[in-house]
Amino acid sequence: MTPAAAVAAMLLAGIVLGCQREAPAPSLAAPPAPPSAAASFIAEGDALLAAGDAAGAVTRYERAIAVEPENISARYGLGTALSHLDRGPEAAVQFQWVLKLGGARSPLVPPARAWLAKQNALPAPPTTTRVAVPPEPRGPGRVSGRLGWRGGLGGGDTPVEIELSQDNIRGLSLTRRTAARVPGEFRLERVTPGHYRLSVRTRTPSIELWSRFVVVEPNADVVVELNTENAAVPAETLPLPDPRTLRGRGERR
Repeated sequence: MTPAAAVAAMLLAGIVLGCQREAPAPSLAAPPAPPSAAASFIAEGDALLAAGDAAGAVTRYERAIAVEPENISARYGLGTALSHLDRGPEAAVQFQWVLKLGGARSPLVPPARAWLAKQNALPAPPTTTRVAVPPEPRGPGRVSGRLGWRGGLGGGDTPVEIELSQDNIRGLSLTRRTAARVPGEFRLERVTPGHYRLSVRTRTPSIELWSRFVVVEPNADVVVELNTENAAVPAETLPLPDPRTLRGRGERR
């Protein structure tokens, strides 16, 4: 290598080393993130609204919502701007969004709720679903009672016929019958629920002693007390002649 070439090589190496020493060290800190587009539009809308340009603020808030539909600040700002333009129904929609998106600690929820309350535009409370309770089974009922007559109806106990009749809406008569004695008791099982007429008659002669209306409820007992005080005939018309006496008179004849 010639002396001139050696000198040139030394100069080049010095230049390279000098450039390396002057290069800045790489930074470990991340660069600051630019503001989001929605935040920029909201800031512009706030500035326009403060300057009295509600219409211009509406366009900025709408662009913010187009970027972030659930941004509560954009919804609140749009509702405020719309209210300044007397566009109440549209403002109510935005403030209802604020109630939906804002939590219990959001400072934007109370003023939004107050505005909606003043405009009678608060959203309806959620409806509760009621669980249907199945109706109780409509089983048959029972009718029973005690029969008594002061002084008796004749010689000893007197046989009677008991009839329980119902007229339903189709005009069909549902009738139950049983025999009993006075004094005594009676009982009718498995009676279809409904409104009935209870009639008690003597056999010979046939006299209706009692006529009562009773209501039979499902799976329930109806107990009636039949006596001289609630009879269908005056007490002085009875007692009846003793049937054994009548038979004796016939035999003597």
